[in-house]
Amino acid sequence: MTSLAVFSTVVVLTNAFGRLSVDAHGARVVSYVPRDGAEVFATLSDGTGGMPLCWPWFGEGADVGARRHGVARYEDFRIVRKVESPDVSELELALDSSPSTKAAFAGDFSLSAVFRLGETLSVTLKARNTGQDAFAVTEAFHPYFAVAKAQSCRVEGPFGAVGVPCDGSHRWAFSGSGKHRFALVDPDGGRRISLSSSGDKGLVVWNPGPCPPQSAKITSRLGPDDWRRFVCVENGTYDPSAAYRLAPGAEHALSLEISSSDIFQ
Repeated sequence: MTSLAVFSTVVVLTNAFGRLSVDAHGARVVSYVPRDGAEVFATLSDGTGGMPLCWPWFGEGADVGARRHGVARYEDFRIVRKVESPDVSELELALDSSPSTKAAFAGDFSLSAVFRLGETLSVTLKARNTGQDAFAVTEAFHPYFAVAKAQSCRVEGPFGAVGVPCDGSHRWAFSGSGKHRFALVDPDGGRRISLSSSGDKGLVVWNPGPCPPQSAKITSRLGPDDWRRFVCVENGTYDPSAAYRLAPGAEHALSLEISSSDIFQ
């Protein structure tokens, strides 16, 4: 498919159900404001936050000095299509392997990130191996959900309910393939963020807390009270031992659907 252009800027979608802003640099959701609702994503003091992508690895990667959370988040995606209507608006961004990505990751690939704004927000990241050699992938969506008080939040799902560990640790709330439904409940903010995912093998619930460990790498970017205002609920494939192998010509899709509601209604 022929792309429209190459941008490193924010693309905005609007319709009757809300407003979505996506940065084509890294295909990062910057903002999502549902109709008659509040901002879903937090912005940190340095302007980061939102929902970055982690691909083709989560965390530090196998190589010493590798960029944290992969290569996709550091590259300029191209706009393939942007379609707006009163009810459903869609944006598709794409990234192909290049000399820039190959400096950190040897695989030949094509990524497609599709953002669909309707009654809910859905995001699908599809990866295709365009080369001759198979490669292993770990990945995740890394949303910074805006909350009133992180310490009071909980995550609910088929695994029960888990509190948010505000100490920099990671909590594995479920594991296993298939479709998962869960929710971030923010009692102080009076909001429930409902989530539905597929293509993943687990979920991480994370907050750095007031004294994040240096290993979190986020320490220098946080304002004194930033940690109170967000909770990360990240679906994906994290553990290198559980990484999926993408054979030549094969595809894999990771998806997340997000909606927000008032828990006092």
